[in-house]
Amino acid sequence: MNQVKSSNFAEADITKQKLIKLKKIEKEKGQVDFRSKYQDIRVQTEKDQKQELDNFNKAWDEKQTALNELFNRQESGLKETRKQEIEKINKDFDENYPAIKLSSGIAKLQKILEQFIKKTLYCHFI
Repeated sequence: MNQVKSSNFAEADITKQKLIKLKKIEKEKGQVDFRSKYQDIRVQTEKDQKQELDNFNKAWDEKQTALNELFNRQESGLKETRKQEIEKINKDFDENYPAIKLSSGIAKLQKILEQFIKKTLYCHFI
């Protein structure tokens, strides 16, 4: 009876060791599965972040292009408006303020000044 009891204990011990090994294997398998799932989630998250960043950049580029086009249109319109205003002011000025005729004395002085400037420039180049 002692031998049977001893045999049962030996079998129980072997079964216990097998159970411990199986639990260890199951635990390692669970860790591998967990790591695999974690890696998959991380990769998917990175893809989602990249996609979101790409979408943001694309939307921003489109918005910037639209704003640049609007700016260029407004700038052209403003330049044209200012050009028309300057032409109108010049026309009004020419119509309302006729050209002033210089007196003969001033005309002579102006001619002397022009000749002096020409001579001075000529002397500098020699």
